Amino acid sequence: MARNLFKSVSCKKIALSVLTVLFCVCHLAAKSDNGFIRKGNRAYKKGDYPLALTNYANVIGRSAENTKAFYNAGNALYKMNKFDDAVVSYENSSKDDKFSDRSMFNTANAHFKSGKLDEASDVYKKLILKTPDDFAAKYNLQVTLKQKKQNEKDKDEKKKQPEQKPQDKDKQKNQGGQNNQQGMSKQDAEKLLQMAKEKENRAMEEKADKQKMQQKGKRLSGSGKDW
Repeated sequence: MARNLFKSVSCKKIALSVLTVLFCVCHLAAKSDNGFIRKGNRAYKKGDYPLALTNYANVIGRSAENTKAFYNAGNALYKMNKFDDAVVSYENSSKDDKFSDRSMFNTANAHFKSGKLDEASDVYKKLILKTPDDFAAKYNLQVTLKQKKQNEKDKDEKKKQPEQKPQDKDKQKNQGGQNNQQGMSKQDAEKLLQMAKEKENRAMEEKADKQKMQQKGKRLSGSGKDW
């Protein structure tokens, strides 16, 4: 009976020691995680988003349930314009009620930034149903819907604009050719004028030569009479 009692006491001591060790390990791990998060926060405030993300990722790699690290990592990714990756990170942090509303709001913003207006409006609507007093979400939803309407309007106007067919282009080219044939450049007109002057000069010279020949013939005939 004494042996059984001794064994029972020994088992309790061992169990207590194991629990103590596990508590210490968890405490140290949590302390280490908080240290990485603080480092990440300092880097984030300085605008060094890649370094901040590295610190948050260290925590996520050790504890995939740390929603705070996921939320902060989403913010860093958002600042780095990696909106799709930010959405994934926010979705993980939204599991925690503490970060749920903020994660949904930032998720919708990330969708808007990446041009996914349908996804953005859906998340804003869900958030408004969950928290009707969220005026920022209501405002952003209005902006998103307005942008969607404008995009659709621009798309319709683009479709209405007639596209110029190849035949029309060829027709314009032919018309241009006809216009060129009908018109005359200044250089061509000057050449024609010069040719006309030369022709006129030759005609005058021929006429003058002809008159000279006639006068010479008259003188010859007159001399014959004197003889």
